[in-house]
Amino acid sequence: MRTILVIVMIILVFPVLGHARQVDTGFGGFDLRNEVPCLSERQRARLYKEMRTNTELLLSQGMLPEADANLVVHFQWPVRAAASLTDYGCYGVSGFVDHDPTYPGNLSDWNCGARTYDLDSGYNHQGTDIFNWPFYWNKMDNDEVEVACAQLGTIVHRQDGNYDRSCGFDNAGDWNGVAVRHGDGSIAVYGHFKNGSVTSKQLGEVVLTGEYLGIVGSSGFSTGPHLHFEVVDVNNNLIDPFSGPCNSLNPTTWWANQKPYYEPAINKISTHSAPVEWGTCPDPDVTNESNLFKVGDDVYYYIFGKDGLRLDEYTMTVRRPDGTVMISWPHTNNEFDFYPAYYYFWSLPIPLYEQTGDWKFEVVYKGETYEHVFNVGTVPVVFHHFDAFVDGGSVILTWDLAADEVFDGFAGRGWPPRERADFAYNPERVDQNPRQCRMVGHSLVSRHRCFVGVRRLSVSPPCGGSILFGFPHFHGLTPEATKCRPPRGLRVFRRF
Repeated sequence: MRTILVIVMIILVFPVLGHARQVDTGFGGFDLRNEVPCLSERQRARLYKEMRTNTELLLSQGMLPEADANLVVHFQWPVRAAASLTDYGCYGVSGFVDHDPTYPGNLSDWNCGARTYDLDSGYNHQGTDIFNWPFYWNKMDNDEVEVACAQLGTIVHRQDGNYDRSCGFDNAGDWNGVAVRHGDGSIAVYGHFKNGSVTSKQLGEVVLTGEYLGIVGSSGFSTGPHLHFEVVDVNNNLIDPFSGPCNSLNPTTWWANQKPYYEPAINKISTHSAPVEWGTCPDPDVTNESNLFKVGDDVYYYIFGKDGLRLDEYTMTVRRPDGTVMISWPHTNNEFDFYPAYYYFWSLPIPLYEQTGDWKFEVVYKGETYEHVFNVGTVPVVFHHFDAFVDGGSVILTWDLAADEVFDGFAGRGWPPRERADFAYNPERVDQNPRQCRMVGHSLVSRHRCFVGVRRLSVSPPCGGSILFGFPHFHGLTPEATKCRPPRGLRVFRRF
C-alpha cells in the first residue's frame, strides 16, 4: 500500500475554558493504495496452477464434492477484530477491483469511482484490499486483526513461513495465505498473512464461515499490513463481490450484506500523553497512549476515523467524574475531500482545581456516540508550613514549600477558579480585583494565587488524606494527613 501522510496544524480557540486559549490541534490523512501488484505475474501463474492441481487431486480422492452451479455464495466480511482488541473498529478499505482494462491511471471501481489502482506494467488490481487502522504495524505485531473465512469451503492452497514485513519490492517474496474452494466451484484467495499465523488446517480440510484463517500482515508484494481478498469463479474468471453500476464481471453481489461504498465511522478514540510518533515502514508507531493523568497535565484527545468526507461534523465532549461537562466543542471537516484513513487531535490541560477520578471523552459522529474513559489523579504537595486566615471577607493563604517542590495551585472544591494564571475569584461579587487579595507563595517557581469568597479548600499531601480549610466555620486535617512529617513539620493556623 502506498502511504501518504498529510499533517496539518489547526488553531482553535476555546472561550469555554474561562478565558481564550490557543489549543494545540491538527489532523493527518492517509492515502493507502498499492504501487506494487499484490502478486507478480509469475506468482499468480504459480498460485492458480497449484489451486487447479490441488482441486483435481482432491476431487480424484473424493475429498472435494463436484461443483454445484445451483449453490449461491454469500460472503461474510473477511476481516474482524481479535477478542483482545477493544477499539470500535479495526479496518479500512484502500482499494477495490479495477474494471477499466486500460492503463496507466485509467481507473474505475464497481461504483464508477477511482478507489483502485493499476500499474505501468499493465496490472489492474484484481481484489479488495482491507488494511488495519489505526496503527497497522502495531496491530499486526499484537495479533489484533484476524482474517476470517468468508464462506464455507475446502482449503485448496495453503502457504506460510514467509517474511511478513514487506515495504514494496525489496525483500518481497511469496506471501502467506490460503485459498478456499466453495460449493459452486468458485475460489476465494486470502493473501499477505503474518508469518506463522496461517490456520493449522491443511489441504482438503473444510473451514466454516467465520472460522479463523490467519492474522493480517504484510508478506509478499505489499507495502503495509492488509488483506488481499480475490475471488474467481469455477472457470477462473475474476469476480468482484460488490455489485454496482460499473461492475461488468457479475450482475449481482456476492456479499450476504454488501457494505456501502463509503463506510464513514470512527475506529478508535483515545487519550495520549504526547502526540503520536508515526513510524516508517516497517516500524510500529509510538502511540504515547495513556489513561492515567494528573491535574495540570496536558491531555491529547485523538479520534481515528475511516472514509472521512468533506463537511463531516463531529462534537467532542470531556466530562468530569460527576458527569458535568468540562468542555465541549464542534468541528466540521474543511481540511480534506476524502481519506480512507485519518485522525484528529486536540491538546487541552486538566486544570489544577478539577475533580479527580474517572473522566470520559465522548465523540458524536453521524448519530453515533463513542466513549473513552481515563483517570485523573492529584499532585502531592509537601508544605513546610501553611497559614490560612480571613481578613475583610477574603481568604488569605501563606505557604512555604519544601525546597524540591513546585506548587501551581490548590484544589478548590465547589468553587473552582476561572483561570490557571493569577486570579481572584468571588462568585458573589462582580468586582474581581486581584489587589483585594493577599497571598504569598515561596518555591523554586514562585506562584501567587488568590481565593476570594471561597468557602472550602482541600489540599492533598503526599501521604494521603486531605488538609481541609472551611471559612469561616472549620478547618482540619484528615487522619491520613496527620501522618505527614515534612522536615519542619506541618503547621495550620486558624485566625478567624
